[in-house]
Amino acid sequence: MNKRPLDRAEEGGTGEDTVQSEAILSDLLKENSFPEPHKQYVIPIEVEGFPKIKRTIPECVYKDKKIAIYVDGMSGHIHGNEETKIKDSLIRDKLEELGWTVLSIQYNELFDPVMMRIHYRKLSRALK
Repeated sequence: MNKRPLDRAEEGGTGEDTVQSEAILSDLLKENSFPEPHKQYVIPIEVEGFPKIKRTIPECVYKDKKIAIYVDGMSGHIHGNEETKIKDSLIRDKLEELGWTVLSIQYNELFDPVMMRIHYRKLSRALK
């Protein structure tokens, strides 16, 4: 039987190693004098109607300020996938509902100084 995208989105997945994007982001944050974030910090969540979504693991977290930073698009077959987009949207919406600031950075933006300045400004505001 074919499952609807939302049914499949709730199932989650194994994910992929994010070491490269995490390392690049960490280096950029350090170079720009941001405090060191927690890496791969597990945030438990519950999304109504999606019992299999139990947690999220952003690349970087400032847990005291409730800031979650995700890097998307490093793997097209994951972040270009409609199911993953739905799951990501559900999780990020829930985090915002819980008072978290969510920053989503596309992998290619890590190499774009103009786009990263925008993200740095957002992060600076959230850290105040």
